[in-house]
Amino acid sequence: MSILAQSGYARGGKVEAGLDEASIRGVIMSPRDETPSRLESAISNWRESYPDITVLLDPQFYVATLDEPRDGHLGDYPFYPKRTGLGRADFSNTNIRNYVLSCLSYQESLQRDLSYHVSPTIPFSSFHDNWSEVALNMAGESFEHHDRKSSTIPLLLSLVIDEAAFNDLEALEDFLNVLTRFDVEGFYLIISSHNNPLGRTTDFTNMSHILYFCYKLSEVNSYKIVMGFTDWFGLLLSAVGVQYTASGWFQNLRQFTMDRFLPKDGGRPASKRYSSSPLLACPLIVPDIRNIALSDRLEAVLTGSSYDQILRSDLTGGSWTPEISCLSHWYSLNAVTSRVEGQRKLSDRLQAAELVITESLQLHSFLQAHNIELEVKTGPNHIREWQGALAGFRAIAHI
Repeated sequence: MSILAQSGYARGGKVEAGLDEASIRGVIMSPRDETPSRLESAISNWRESYPDITVLLDPQFYVATLDEPRDGHLGDYPFYPKRTGLGRADFSNTNIRNYVLSCLSYQESLQRDLSYHVSPTIPFSSFHDNWSEVALNMAGESFEHHDRKSSTIPLLLSLVIDEAAFNDLEALEDFLNVLTRFDVEGFYLIISSHNNPLGRTTDFTNMSHILYFCYKLSEVNSYKIVMGFTDWFGLLLSAVGVQYTASGWFQNLRQFTMDRFLPKDGGRPASKRYSSSPLLACPLIVPDIRNIALSDRLEAVLTGSSYDQILRSDLTGGSWTPEISCLSHWYSLNAVTSRVEGQRKLSDRLQAAELVITESLQLHSFLQAHNIELEVKTGPNHIREWQGALAGFRAIAHI
């Protein structure tokens, strides 16, 4: 089991509950949403109470490239730049060295509470643009710093890559040739999306290229890969060798977009949803789950967690609290991912993922045949795209 909690605002006791239930394996911390003292205290307490979990800190340095971002508590940390809106001129070799030193020194100060140190990075939208070059320079400086320090805590080089970059397979291969020269433990990867709804990462061609990118790093070159903000797509990533995938409790902690850090007006509370592992989706409790129950098909879409009884007894969603929703979601992600991770061989993992997808599509078809119409966002279009992505990956990787 390799699901990590993607932490953020309103953490409360969700992480501890997920660890106690063994639905998550650790946590990726968000300094934007925690004061340094609270973050450090939480990490220390987890290390004492759950000594075997995986804990890392996303430095979120990439936020400093935005003009006047909503950066929360980041300014309280010594590694965050004193000003934002950083441009290309702010990334001279000297500046990069200082950014890296400050970021990694802070993580080193936490002693052995972190499982990995994570390098700072900036976002880029093409494998051949100037920003990707800066990202590689920051990765190189981080590797050299870590090598000089001879730290016993392994280093993950972080990258924040726009989904559009994966259009260009040739450029992707060139970038991989550079990445695989680094003698590090692995990579912390984030794919920046364009606000696609509820689990859709991008079109299936780009998905297949993302899978290929991760496969080359993990399966072929034996790097450890931690993928942030993966949500249901983590099923496919696990199939190609990604060791850790992550998801949080809000939608912006399940799929990454830089818009999360931009000023915005207040919004209304999100509608309550149930995370169904058989459907590989999060249908609305009202009306979708209620309609399924009225058609006497509820058991077919339930995941099997202890929280299902709450839903059986209250189809209005009134008892479905945000914490229950989060814990139920982690349980569902773990339920599908564990079916894949239990296979050692790549071919077996791919077959397991394809079987999960086939079963889900059959369930969607069954519901449609019984005139049970779900919200369009619930599927099954995104699941068919995943099916196409796996087929495309097999073709590219010649598997």
